[in-house]
Amino acid sequence: MRSPPIALAVLVASLLLTGAFAPGVPASGATPLHVSVLFDFGEGRWQWAAADLSAGTGNAWCATLIAAASAGLTLDYTVSTYGVFLNGVDGVEAPKDFSAFWGLLWWNATSSQWRSSELGAGSLAVKDGDSIAWQFAAWGDSAPAPTPMSKEPWTSFRGGRPLAGAAPAGPSAGGTVWAVNLSAGPVDATPIVADGRAFFVTGGVYDWGGSEWVTKPAIVALDATTGKELWRRPFDGKQGFEILTPAYRGGTLYVATSLGHLMALDTIGGEVRWERSAMGNGSVAAPFVPGGSILASTVSGLSSLTEPDGNESWSDRLPGQIYIAQPTVSNGRVYIGTDNGTLHAINLSDGKRIWTAKLGGRVRGTVLVDGSRLYAVSARYEGFSAIDGRLHCLDIGGKELWNASLPPTGSSPARLGDLIVVGSSAGLHAFAIGGKPAWSYTASGPVSSSPAVAGDRCYFVTNINNATAGLFSSLVVVDGHGQKVWARTLMPHDWALASPAIADSRAYVASDNGWAYCLGDTPLVAKFTFEVDGDRVTFADATDRSSFSLANWTWDFGDGSTATVLSAVHTYKESGHYDVTLTVVDEFGRVANETRPVNITVRKEGGGIMIPGLGTLVVLLILVVIALIARRWERRSKGT
Repeated sequence: MRSPPIALAVLVASLLLTGAFAPGVPASGATPLHVSVLFDFGEGRWQWAAADLSAGTGNAWCATLIAAASAGLTLDYTVSTYGVFLNGVDGVEAPKDFSAFWGLLWWNATSSQWRSSELGAGSLAVKDGDSIAWQFAAWGDSAPAPTPMSKEPWTSFRGGRPLAGAAPAGPSAGGTVWAVNLSAGPVDATPIVADGRAFFVTGGVYDWGGSEWVTKPAIVALDATTGKELWRRPFDGKQGFEILTPAYRGGTLYVATSLGHLMALDTIGGEVRWERSAMGNGSVAAPFVPGGSILASTVSGLSSLTEPDGNESWSDRLPGQIYIAQPTVSNGRVYIGTDNGTLHAINLSDGKRIWTAKLGGRVRGTVLVDGSRLYAVSARYEGFSAIDGRLHCLDIGGKELWNASLPPTGSSPARLGDLIVVGSSAGLHAFAIGGKPAWSYTASGPVSSSPAVAGDRCYFVTNINNATAGLFSSLVVVDGHGQKVWARTLMPHDWALASPAIADSRAYVASDNGWAYCLGDTPLVAKFTFEVDGDRVTFADATDRSSFSLANWTWDFGDGSTATVLSAVHTYKESGHYDVTLTVVDEFGRVANETRPVNITVRKEGGGIMIPGLGTLVVLLILVVIALIARRWERRSKGT
């Protein structure tokens, strides 16, 4: 139950904002304190910033000001005798009724939880390594999804921070951190990552002959770092048809099933907190939790449920069915498309429609909100198959600015630098902001899911099925010019419909083969062994290749000779000390090397004694001296 606005204002002023302090700056020669500051704007958007303070200015308000300045964020605050009140961050401001406000939290490393501060920002002391958060939310709302342990989670179908299929950074390589066979049918829903866990929805295994489940569909939680299974929650669903990505917020996982059920699960143990089974004819769109409400879609329309109890606050029976797409929220508006070719803008607070735009075809992708522009994808269908597609650009008032032709597609768009990227049956396509095609990447087959962007790279899953290559899926990474950076084939071979999730610089993917994968920057450390047999040495690569493959080996034997083979046998001409270097290049283009000393003793021809390389002249000289002494001794013996 929410607190009354006036009481809430008093409570906020007395508990959160006691005392005001001017910002501190690191003193010359002082040891700086490093503090991480999270700004959680709600609606699935957040930003981390860093603050370096000197030892004498270690309070949360100083850290806030310095962090905001370093991140280019504008703060609106009021200083009074009661302290400092944070009114707004980058234009996101508390309304007059205080139905939402900027609250201060601190990270409790012992319990690994965000805690509301009982002190004002100027009175809350911070020390080196601490983390604090400012959250724009209603009173009693869930804690922020990002934590110091997982700063960039992927909390829904189209991600978390910018809610646009994007993350600040992704892996520079696709080494196998872990791969797990979930053994419960295909995994077609995009995974999500939060609370140190990766969550996957399986489709189950159905015996069509016996008309019964062999293995029911399930939500499976794995340790995001190790891949260890933490819990599994089976549920009832349609036969092998679970395509909806869950949504995470504040320790709760919201899962929509193909039978129209919406479940709220505890992320720690997987217990069901509540379940709604009357969500229409079937849930066919991914839920989203923008903060304070749960947006759940069915073929019957869009509903807003209160968080965390799941009671309905409003519903809208939209014309045309909603299919697959997750609703997008920005600045208090919900954007969602339907199968009758329309795109809708809806007020988040009361469900009233603001405008409806006719795009044509079927609008099944999630809308990308990019500042004052919206990007949506539509496609025409014949039966179950798309026959073409279009990328539409609209302003926030619903006026179409341009549209561009696409091959058949069910993908959602993302922004890559100054480009908009979207997948199709022909590959990945990039368009300039004005609508002009920039490039297409078609080398690895169709892109049946939605791309994810991390930094200046785009990550997407491709599928190939032909007589020559067979059936297989790959995670492919390209740069902003459409050039392949690296690719990783998912084993065992099968089709993949799930989009990649990028969380904490790792990529999480899944496949119809029932496997779940975590790919990332596994360490590349060059190693080799050798055996010396006189002047002949056998060298063997010993690099750990369990999580990737090597593409190239280069041996430098230290005597001017080289070789480019996995293992090498080299014969030295001279005795001596040689520094041998092995340089390896892996499948992602990363380079590593190791240098080891090798001591060589060359044998004389004919099996003579072993002679050190530069000691030959010394030995000869000794032999000559011995011969002269012997001759002189012989002469003296004859003389006597």
